[in-house]
Amino acid sequence: MKRGRQGEGGGRKWFDGKPENEVLTKLQLVWSLDGSDSEAAFYADISIASLSRYLASHPKVAERKQLLRQKPILKARMALANAIDAGDGNLALKYLERKRKQEFSTLQEVVSDVCIENDPDMENIKDDIAGINKSIDREIEEIKKIQESISKKHSHY
Repeated sequence: MKRGRQGEGGGRKWFDGKPENEVLTKLQLVWSLDGSDSEAAFYADISIASLSRYLASHPKVAERKQLLRQKPILKARMALANAIDAGDGNLALKYLERKRKQEFSTLQEVVSDVCIENDPDMENIKDDIAGINKSIDREIEEIKKIQESISKKHSHY
């Protein structure tokens, strides 16, 4: 791996003098935990901008990052398969509920073609709601008047 930026002919180092291989080791550790670029940069003690520039200039490292970020998912799949192999019936059922919803899920999906927007009663319901809202607004105004009256009486004492 080159130490200088591409196109600069060995000018400024990538990570402010930090050894590139040490920085990459730290970055790869975080990515293998599905950590974000921000977390990786923090752990490697480099700026996010530096990391972004580096990844843009090193597409193989950027590709490796994407592959490393899949590692925890693969580990989780392996742990799941091992637990099911060991006879964990509850886990096996949970897996089937998610993977074969139609057959195993306890939730049922209901599809309906009812459309309340075209329902003639909808206008009546909307009118009723508007009337209720107007009544509430009037009640709120009455309460405000009563509160003002009480405040005026108390301010005289």
